[in-house]
Amino acid sequence: MLFGICSGLENVDIIKNSGFDFFEINVQSNLTSLQSEDAFIPVLKKIKESPIPPIAANCFIPGSMKVCGENVNFDLLKDYVLTVFDRAKRAGVKIIVFGSGGARNVPQGFEKNKALDQIIKFCKMISTLAQDNDITVVLEPLNKKECNILNTIQECFYICDAVSHPSIQLLVDSYHFFLEKDNPEDIIKYADKIKHVHIATSLNRMAPGIEDCDFSGFVNALKKINYNLSVSIESSWNNMSVEA
Repeated sequence: MLFGICSGLENVDIIKNSGFDFFEINVQSNLTSLQSEDAFIPVLKKIKESPIPPIAANCFIPGSMKVCGENVNFDLLKDYVLTVFDRAKRAGVKIIVFGSGGARNVPQGFEKNKALDQIIKFCKMISTLAQDNDITVVLEPLNKKECNILNTIQECFYICDAVSHPSIQLLVDSYHFFLEKDNPEDIIKYADKIKHVHIATSLNRMAPGIEDCDFSGFVNALKKINYNLSVSIESSWNNMSVEA
């Protein structure tokens, strides 16, 4: 199993010296996905010089690019995703997390089933593009305070099942899992789709060990499926250099 921390390049030495295997970067800031190639080149150089690889990336789609609603521009989304996947591949990223609550949030009054169809259409569109760049996109269930659609493992599996492509898989995140009171049995039920994990406490979204949190139901379910892939701490820190 590989363990990492969600962070930018500024903390990579701390992460490495604390014994972690990788760091999980931000698509928009670390892959400069909304900026020119010229902006990306110096960042890529720093990534290549990093002592550990950024095998995963989050913050996939900016909130300004809607995946759901009346005015979804799939051509614009495709061009953006092509840039992201190209830069991700060059940076060594293998997993891209599709949480992106702002992008997939369903506008008030818009029919939920239509929104689900749009998310399926988007995921089908990007599935072969991801495969062409050796990338797996993992759908992240988000709690209802952050997004009003795809809040549970089962709901995200519905999208994966409809897309039916090996590059579109699942992530489970303990923070959202606890807030939604999600079902540990669904981790077991959809085990073959789970390709990445995020972990943080339920109260203040801190790294494990900083505050009390009972991870047993979440962790025991992962143990039952013999999960042995990548796990990222996606959390706040008081002092990463001390707590990591």
